[in-house]
Amino acid sequence: GLGLSIVKNLIILQNGNIEVKSEQGKGTSFIFSIPYEISEEQLNTISTVSSDYYKDKTNVPLRVLVVDDNAINQSLMKHLLLQWNINFDIVSNGLEAVEQLINQTYDLVLMDIQMPKMDGYAATQQIREVLKLDIPIIAMTAHALAGEREKCLSRGMNEYISKPIKEEELFKLISTFGLQENPEKELNSDKAKADFQYIDLTYMQSISGGDTSFEKTVTQQFLENIPAHLTELESGYENQDFTTVKLRAHDLKSSVAIMGLLPFLEEKLNVLETTTEQNPTSAKSLDEIKTIIKQSLAEAEMFLKSL
Repeated sequence: GLGLSIVKNLIILQNGNIEVKSEQGKGTSFIFSIPYEISEEQLNTISTVSSDYYKDKTNVPLRVLVVDDNAINQSLMKHLLLQWNINFDIVSNGLEAVEQLINQTYDLVLMDIQMPKMDGYAATQQIREVLKLDIPIIAMTAHALAGEREKCLSRGMNEYISKPIKEEELFKLISTFGLQENPEKELNSDKAKADFQYIDLTYMQSISGGDTSFEKTVTQQFLENIPAHLTELESGYENQDFTTVKLRAHDLKSSVAIMGLLPFLEEKLNVLETTTEQNPTSAKSLDEIKTIIKQSLAEAEMFLKSL
């Protein structure tokens, strides 16, 4: 179509060429080449950063607003930002974020997407169009789908990070806006203390850095919050309230990530998040989720007692 014609003209203008390979029943591939060389100077300027940079600093001139309604995610962000000596505030929805930005000055916003009262997209629109602020906004979402980053950028956000949040990925995004030096990369991670059938403590302990008080906090929050979320998910499905099913399935993806449960649950939660009617596939996914979570709660209890 028209797009292909435009692409061809752009490639020709750069002394390149484009060709097409098509096979019935298999699809079509468009292949192009442009005679550019990679600049050595540009490659040499690429360097790594480490979260240890902030850990060794005090009074870092960076203020961050965290916007997330999930208690476990809030604990995770609090733990990381305290380690980095970054000043921060935490609010639970987009409406609170807008009000906070009216009264306070920040250098960066970490914005969850799916929240009650006002979601991340609507909040960003308010920040850009009503408050007229060009503050950097990093989207945080459990949606690891193709095109999700582009969607966030098109709504006025500056960058995107998928959940579960990884320490170095988050640090690199924050450092883009607040870090001037780029020390060499140093990564340390602790191994999980015990083997369980479902929960995997590797992620939690890589974040905690040996801080057992943090591990106790998030494990306790997991034990307190997950049963209620699971009950709401089950009740929503039984009552054919698929709006609640979608919200709870989405929220559970963030909540269970801290205990390393996504490999077991993500695919099943994705099924429920897109469910619009009761059907055998969704019912099976719900049953499997209940079984895994109930066993995981028992394992989390064991881990908590060991701390």
